[in-house]
Amino acid sequence: MTATVFLVLLFSIFWIKARSLEAAVLDVYLPCFLFIPYIYGFRLPHMPGLDFGSAPLTPIAIFLLIRYGREWKFTRSDLWLALFTGGAVLTEVLHSDMGTAGLIFFDILFRGVMPYMLGKLLLERGDMRERFVRRLVFLMAFIAIVSVWEYRMSMNLFNRVEDVVFG
Repeated sequence: MTATVFLVLLFSIFWIKARSLEAAVLDVYLPCFLFIPYIYGFRLPHMPGLDFGSAPLTPIAIFLLIRYGREWKFTRSDLWLALFTGGAVLTEVLHSDMGTAGLIFFDILFRGVMPYMLGKLLLERGDMRERFVRRLVFLMAFIAIVSVWEYRMSMNLFNRVEDVVFG
C-alpha cells in the first residue's frame, strides 16, 4: 500500500501533461486529499513522509510555480504564513533537535504552504473557483453518504476495502 503513493504522484504528472494543471487539481489532488487518510503513505526512517494528500500536490505545486510564479504578489497573509512556519521550526529547534525541526518544516510545507500556493495562484483564475467548489461539494456529499453508512454499520469502510483488496 505504501508504494502506491508514487503511482499517484506519477499519475498527477501524467494528468498535468495530458490535460491541464487545473484538471490535475480537480481530478487527482482533491479526491486523494479528501478520500485517502493520511495514515497511508510512504515513510522512510529519518525522512519526511509522502502521503496521498501531498503526493499529487508536489508536482502540481512545481508546475504551478513554473507557470504562474512570476505573478505572485506578496501580501500580508504570506508574511503570517512565513512567520508561522518559521516559528514552528524554531520551536522544534529550541526544544527538540534539527532532525525533528526538518520533519516539521516539510510537514508544514506539504500540508500548509503548498495548498496556500495552490489557492493563491490557481483558484483565483477565471472560473476555477466555481469549478473547485462544485467538485468539492460533490465529493463532500459522497463522503457524507459514506459516513452515514459507516455510522449505521459500525465499521470503517476504508478498513473493509483494504481487507478485501490487500487481504
